[in-house]
Amino acid sequence: EAAGSADAAGESQPDPDAAFTLSEAEEDSAQTQEGKDTTEEKKDPAEDSPKKDVVYEYDPAVDPEQEQQATKLAPTSATPAAKTKEVTLADAPAPTTPAAGSATTPTTSVIKVINNWVGKAAKELKIRLDNVNIKSSNDAAMTVSGNGNTKIELDGKNTLDSSNVSGKAGLNKQGNGTMTITDEKTDGGETRTSKAADDKTGSLTVVGGVGAAGIGGNSAPSSDSGVGDTKNITIEGYATVDATSGKNGDTGICGGAGIGGGNFGSADNIIIQGNANVTAKTGYHSDGAAIGGGAYGSGTNIGIYDHATVKATADITGAAIGRGGYGQKASVTIGSKDKTQENENVHVTAKAYYSAIGGMAGFIGNAADRTTDIVIQGGATIEEASCTYAPAIGGSSGVSNVVIRGHAVIKKAGLIGGRGSYKFGDQGDKVTVSIEDHARLENVSAIGGQSVEEANVTVKDNAYVGSVGAIGDDNYPGDKIGKLTAKILDNATIEKLSGWIGKRPNSTVNESEVIVDGGENGKVTVKASALSDKAYINANTVQIKNNVLLKLKQSTSADEPYYIAANGVEMTRDKLMETIGDDAEIWYTDKGNKLQKIVHGKNRCTKHETGHQDATCTEKGWKEYGCTLESNNHAVAPTHTDKWKEYIPALGHDWGEWKVTTPATCTKEGVETRYCNRDHSHVETRTTPALGHHWKDNGNGTHTCTNCGATETLPVNTNSALELRVVDAEGMD
Repeated sequence: EAAGSADAAGESQPDPDAAFTLSEAEEDSAQTQEGKDTTEEKKDPAEDSPKKDVVYEYDPAVDPEQEQQATKLAPTSATPAAKTKEVTLADAPAPTTPAAGSATTPTTSVIKVINNWVGKAAKELKIRLDNVNIKSSNDAAMTVSGNGNTKIELDGKNTLDSSNVSGKAGLNKQGNGTMTITDEKTDGGETRTSKAADDKTGSLTVVGGVGAAGIGGNSAPSSDSGVGDTKNITIEGYATVDATSGKNGDTGICGGAGIGGGNFGSADNIIIQGNANVTAKTGYHSDGAAIGGGAYGSGTNIGIYDHATVKATADITGAAIGRGGYGQKASVTIGSKDKTQENENVHVTAKAYYSAIGGMAGFIGNAADRTTDIVIQGGATIEEASCTYAPAIGGSSGVSNVVIRGHAVIKKAGLIGGRGSYKFGDQGDKVTVSIEDHARLENVSAIGGQSVEEANVTVKDNAYVGSVGAIGDDNYPGDKIGKLTAKILDNATIEKLSGWIGKRPNSTVNESEVIVDGGENGKVTVKASALSDKAYINANTVQIKNNVLLKLKQSTSADEPYYIAANGVEMTRDKLMETIGDDAEIWYTDKGNKLQKIVHGKNRCTKHETGHQDATCTEKGWKEYGCTLESNNHAVAPTHTDKWKEYIPALGHDWGEWKVTTPATCTKEGVETRYCNRDHSHVETRTTPALGHHWKDNGNGTHTCTNCGATETLPVNTNSALELRVVDAEGMD
């Protein structure tokens, strides 16, 4: 294999779009292929013919001329037989003995693909496996290496088995290039649009040797050798893949992944998408992940999308999906952001001994170096995530971040969160879990942390949790958590709580806080499971706020708080009323399933009027009520027994019109009166001014008031005073 850039080859390079076909009749023969539409097939060799490996090398930088052969024979291969026209298995005469490489008689020859076509002019190299059956005796059954992009189309039923070769993967992926395994076409060449459940074509079964991956890395002698590492593997289309790593070589912590790294090998960018159906598992006592890192290896950028179905099973310390046992990092994304169950239906089943999705990290470096990042979202459905030891979804040791959101469904799982070694004094182990945005968890054992320095759990934004045992502290006896926060917010629902939110009383948690708050427009609902013997809240600080419905159940254990405890003391109604909102309800059911009381905000009261006083014009009225919410629900010991008054403002007067009660005269004021229409005893009066005289001169030295008839003598002109009076004169304006 020659190194170098392919750009110089330009567009004159051989076109790899025409697939290079490896069929069951040609696995015992050496092939040459130019990358043109010249698929070759060898006739069956005689029984005494030497075995030959298929080596397909594609490097335009080495073979720049279009007619130059791009495939070289392995150094141990014999001279190839003459070329023949491509034929199908049906065209060949029926042999008296099954050909080596057939479904019943595997060959020991191996396939090697070296693809280094990179650069702007590079195209995808296409390989087609057609009923290939290899059981290698000295190397990986198939190897794809180089920096180019290679696509393997599956026809028929294919097997790559390296179980007899210690340290070699069944399908070894090396280099920085991409390897895509797919089944895009039927065996008849038509584009697939569906695949029946009983359709076994387009399949690949892979088995690795001791310490090696099924698909991915070989076994490595150490983590810094790179031999066990692999990257850029995609399984898509309608491919059906069953990959098993090699067994543990009885050398302690050892083993490769079903798909991913070999022993001491990490895996990066492992993608399963389209309509792929993948089964991945580890061999006997292998410490690798089913999908991800080998023993001591990381498993990063693992993604499962679209309509893929994955069943992953790990045997010992490796994750079903994630890092290998004692690996450093794990990052897994299942489902696509902004998708729903209507347009995406990923189905994953993950089972492991230590951790199903995530994995158990080693103890090298700081906790911040041992990270587990898991996102489950969109149309993802986790059918089951189970393990013997915790967590089922999350990391063991280091920093774990788990987000479940966007209509994702978890049907059955153990602990979602993480486990650390804080009880041994390890610093930095931290767990953060967020269940949000319409995510649905149907049955999980717990959400939170075990023996970590810090654990933060949030359930919010229309998330639904069906059956759950604990939210927050999930310590084993003797474990310790430094700081714990559990928040149930917005429109979250906990349908069947069979344990606690916060901490267990006999567990060691230095600081803890629980906040339950529906906010202004939400509604948090937490209900005890009908089959549970307890459902309670316990923390150093407890805040129950507004728009909350809690239905709690008294514990049958004397060591546990009954309902809601802060600092180990049951919170009284008065204490709760300091924080709960007007629309909160807390139902208390004892261990005999008898409702004891309902602590609630004023807007939840069922009011019953016990007295009233009507408002008047000048005084406010009131109505007196008693609450019947508890009695209506047959509470045995209601606590809201006090009565309260709601006041009605004074009505104010409704005055009628002013009416004259004493008319004014020329010389005296008059009086007007009005009455309140609501109460006739309410009266107001006012005076009106005197009218004054209206004089008329009589012409005889007197004048007379035309209103009242009074007559007066006109004043006489004297030296002492002058009186001028203006009187009406008839006919004058």
